[in-house]
Amino acid sequence: MRFDPQTIIVPAGQPVSVTLVNGGALIHDIVIGEGVEQPVRIEGAGKQAAQGTFTILRPGTYAYLCAQPGHEAAGMKGTIVVK
Repeated sequence: MRFDPQTIIVPAGQPVSVTLVNGGALIHDIVIGEGVEQPVRIEGAGKQAAQGTFTILRPGTYAYLCAQPGHEAAGMKGTIVVK
């Protein structure tokens, strides 16, 4: 129960394309609620991949996590560094 990588660095104001590759059997997602105009959620079923795009306008450090019950507490969280 982890993201790889747990820290990503992206440019401010540029669209970022993300592919969530779920190698496990459970549903996982990536949720970004800070720094974006609208919350972002990319969900992938077990053994599936899912894609999404987001843009963060301001430099800073923002969190992302898996919002499935218990997954964040188990370590599925990370950081987006926007430069």
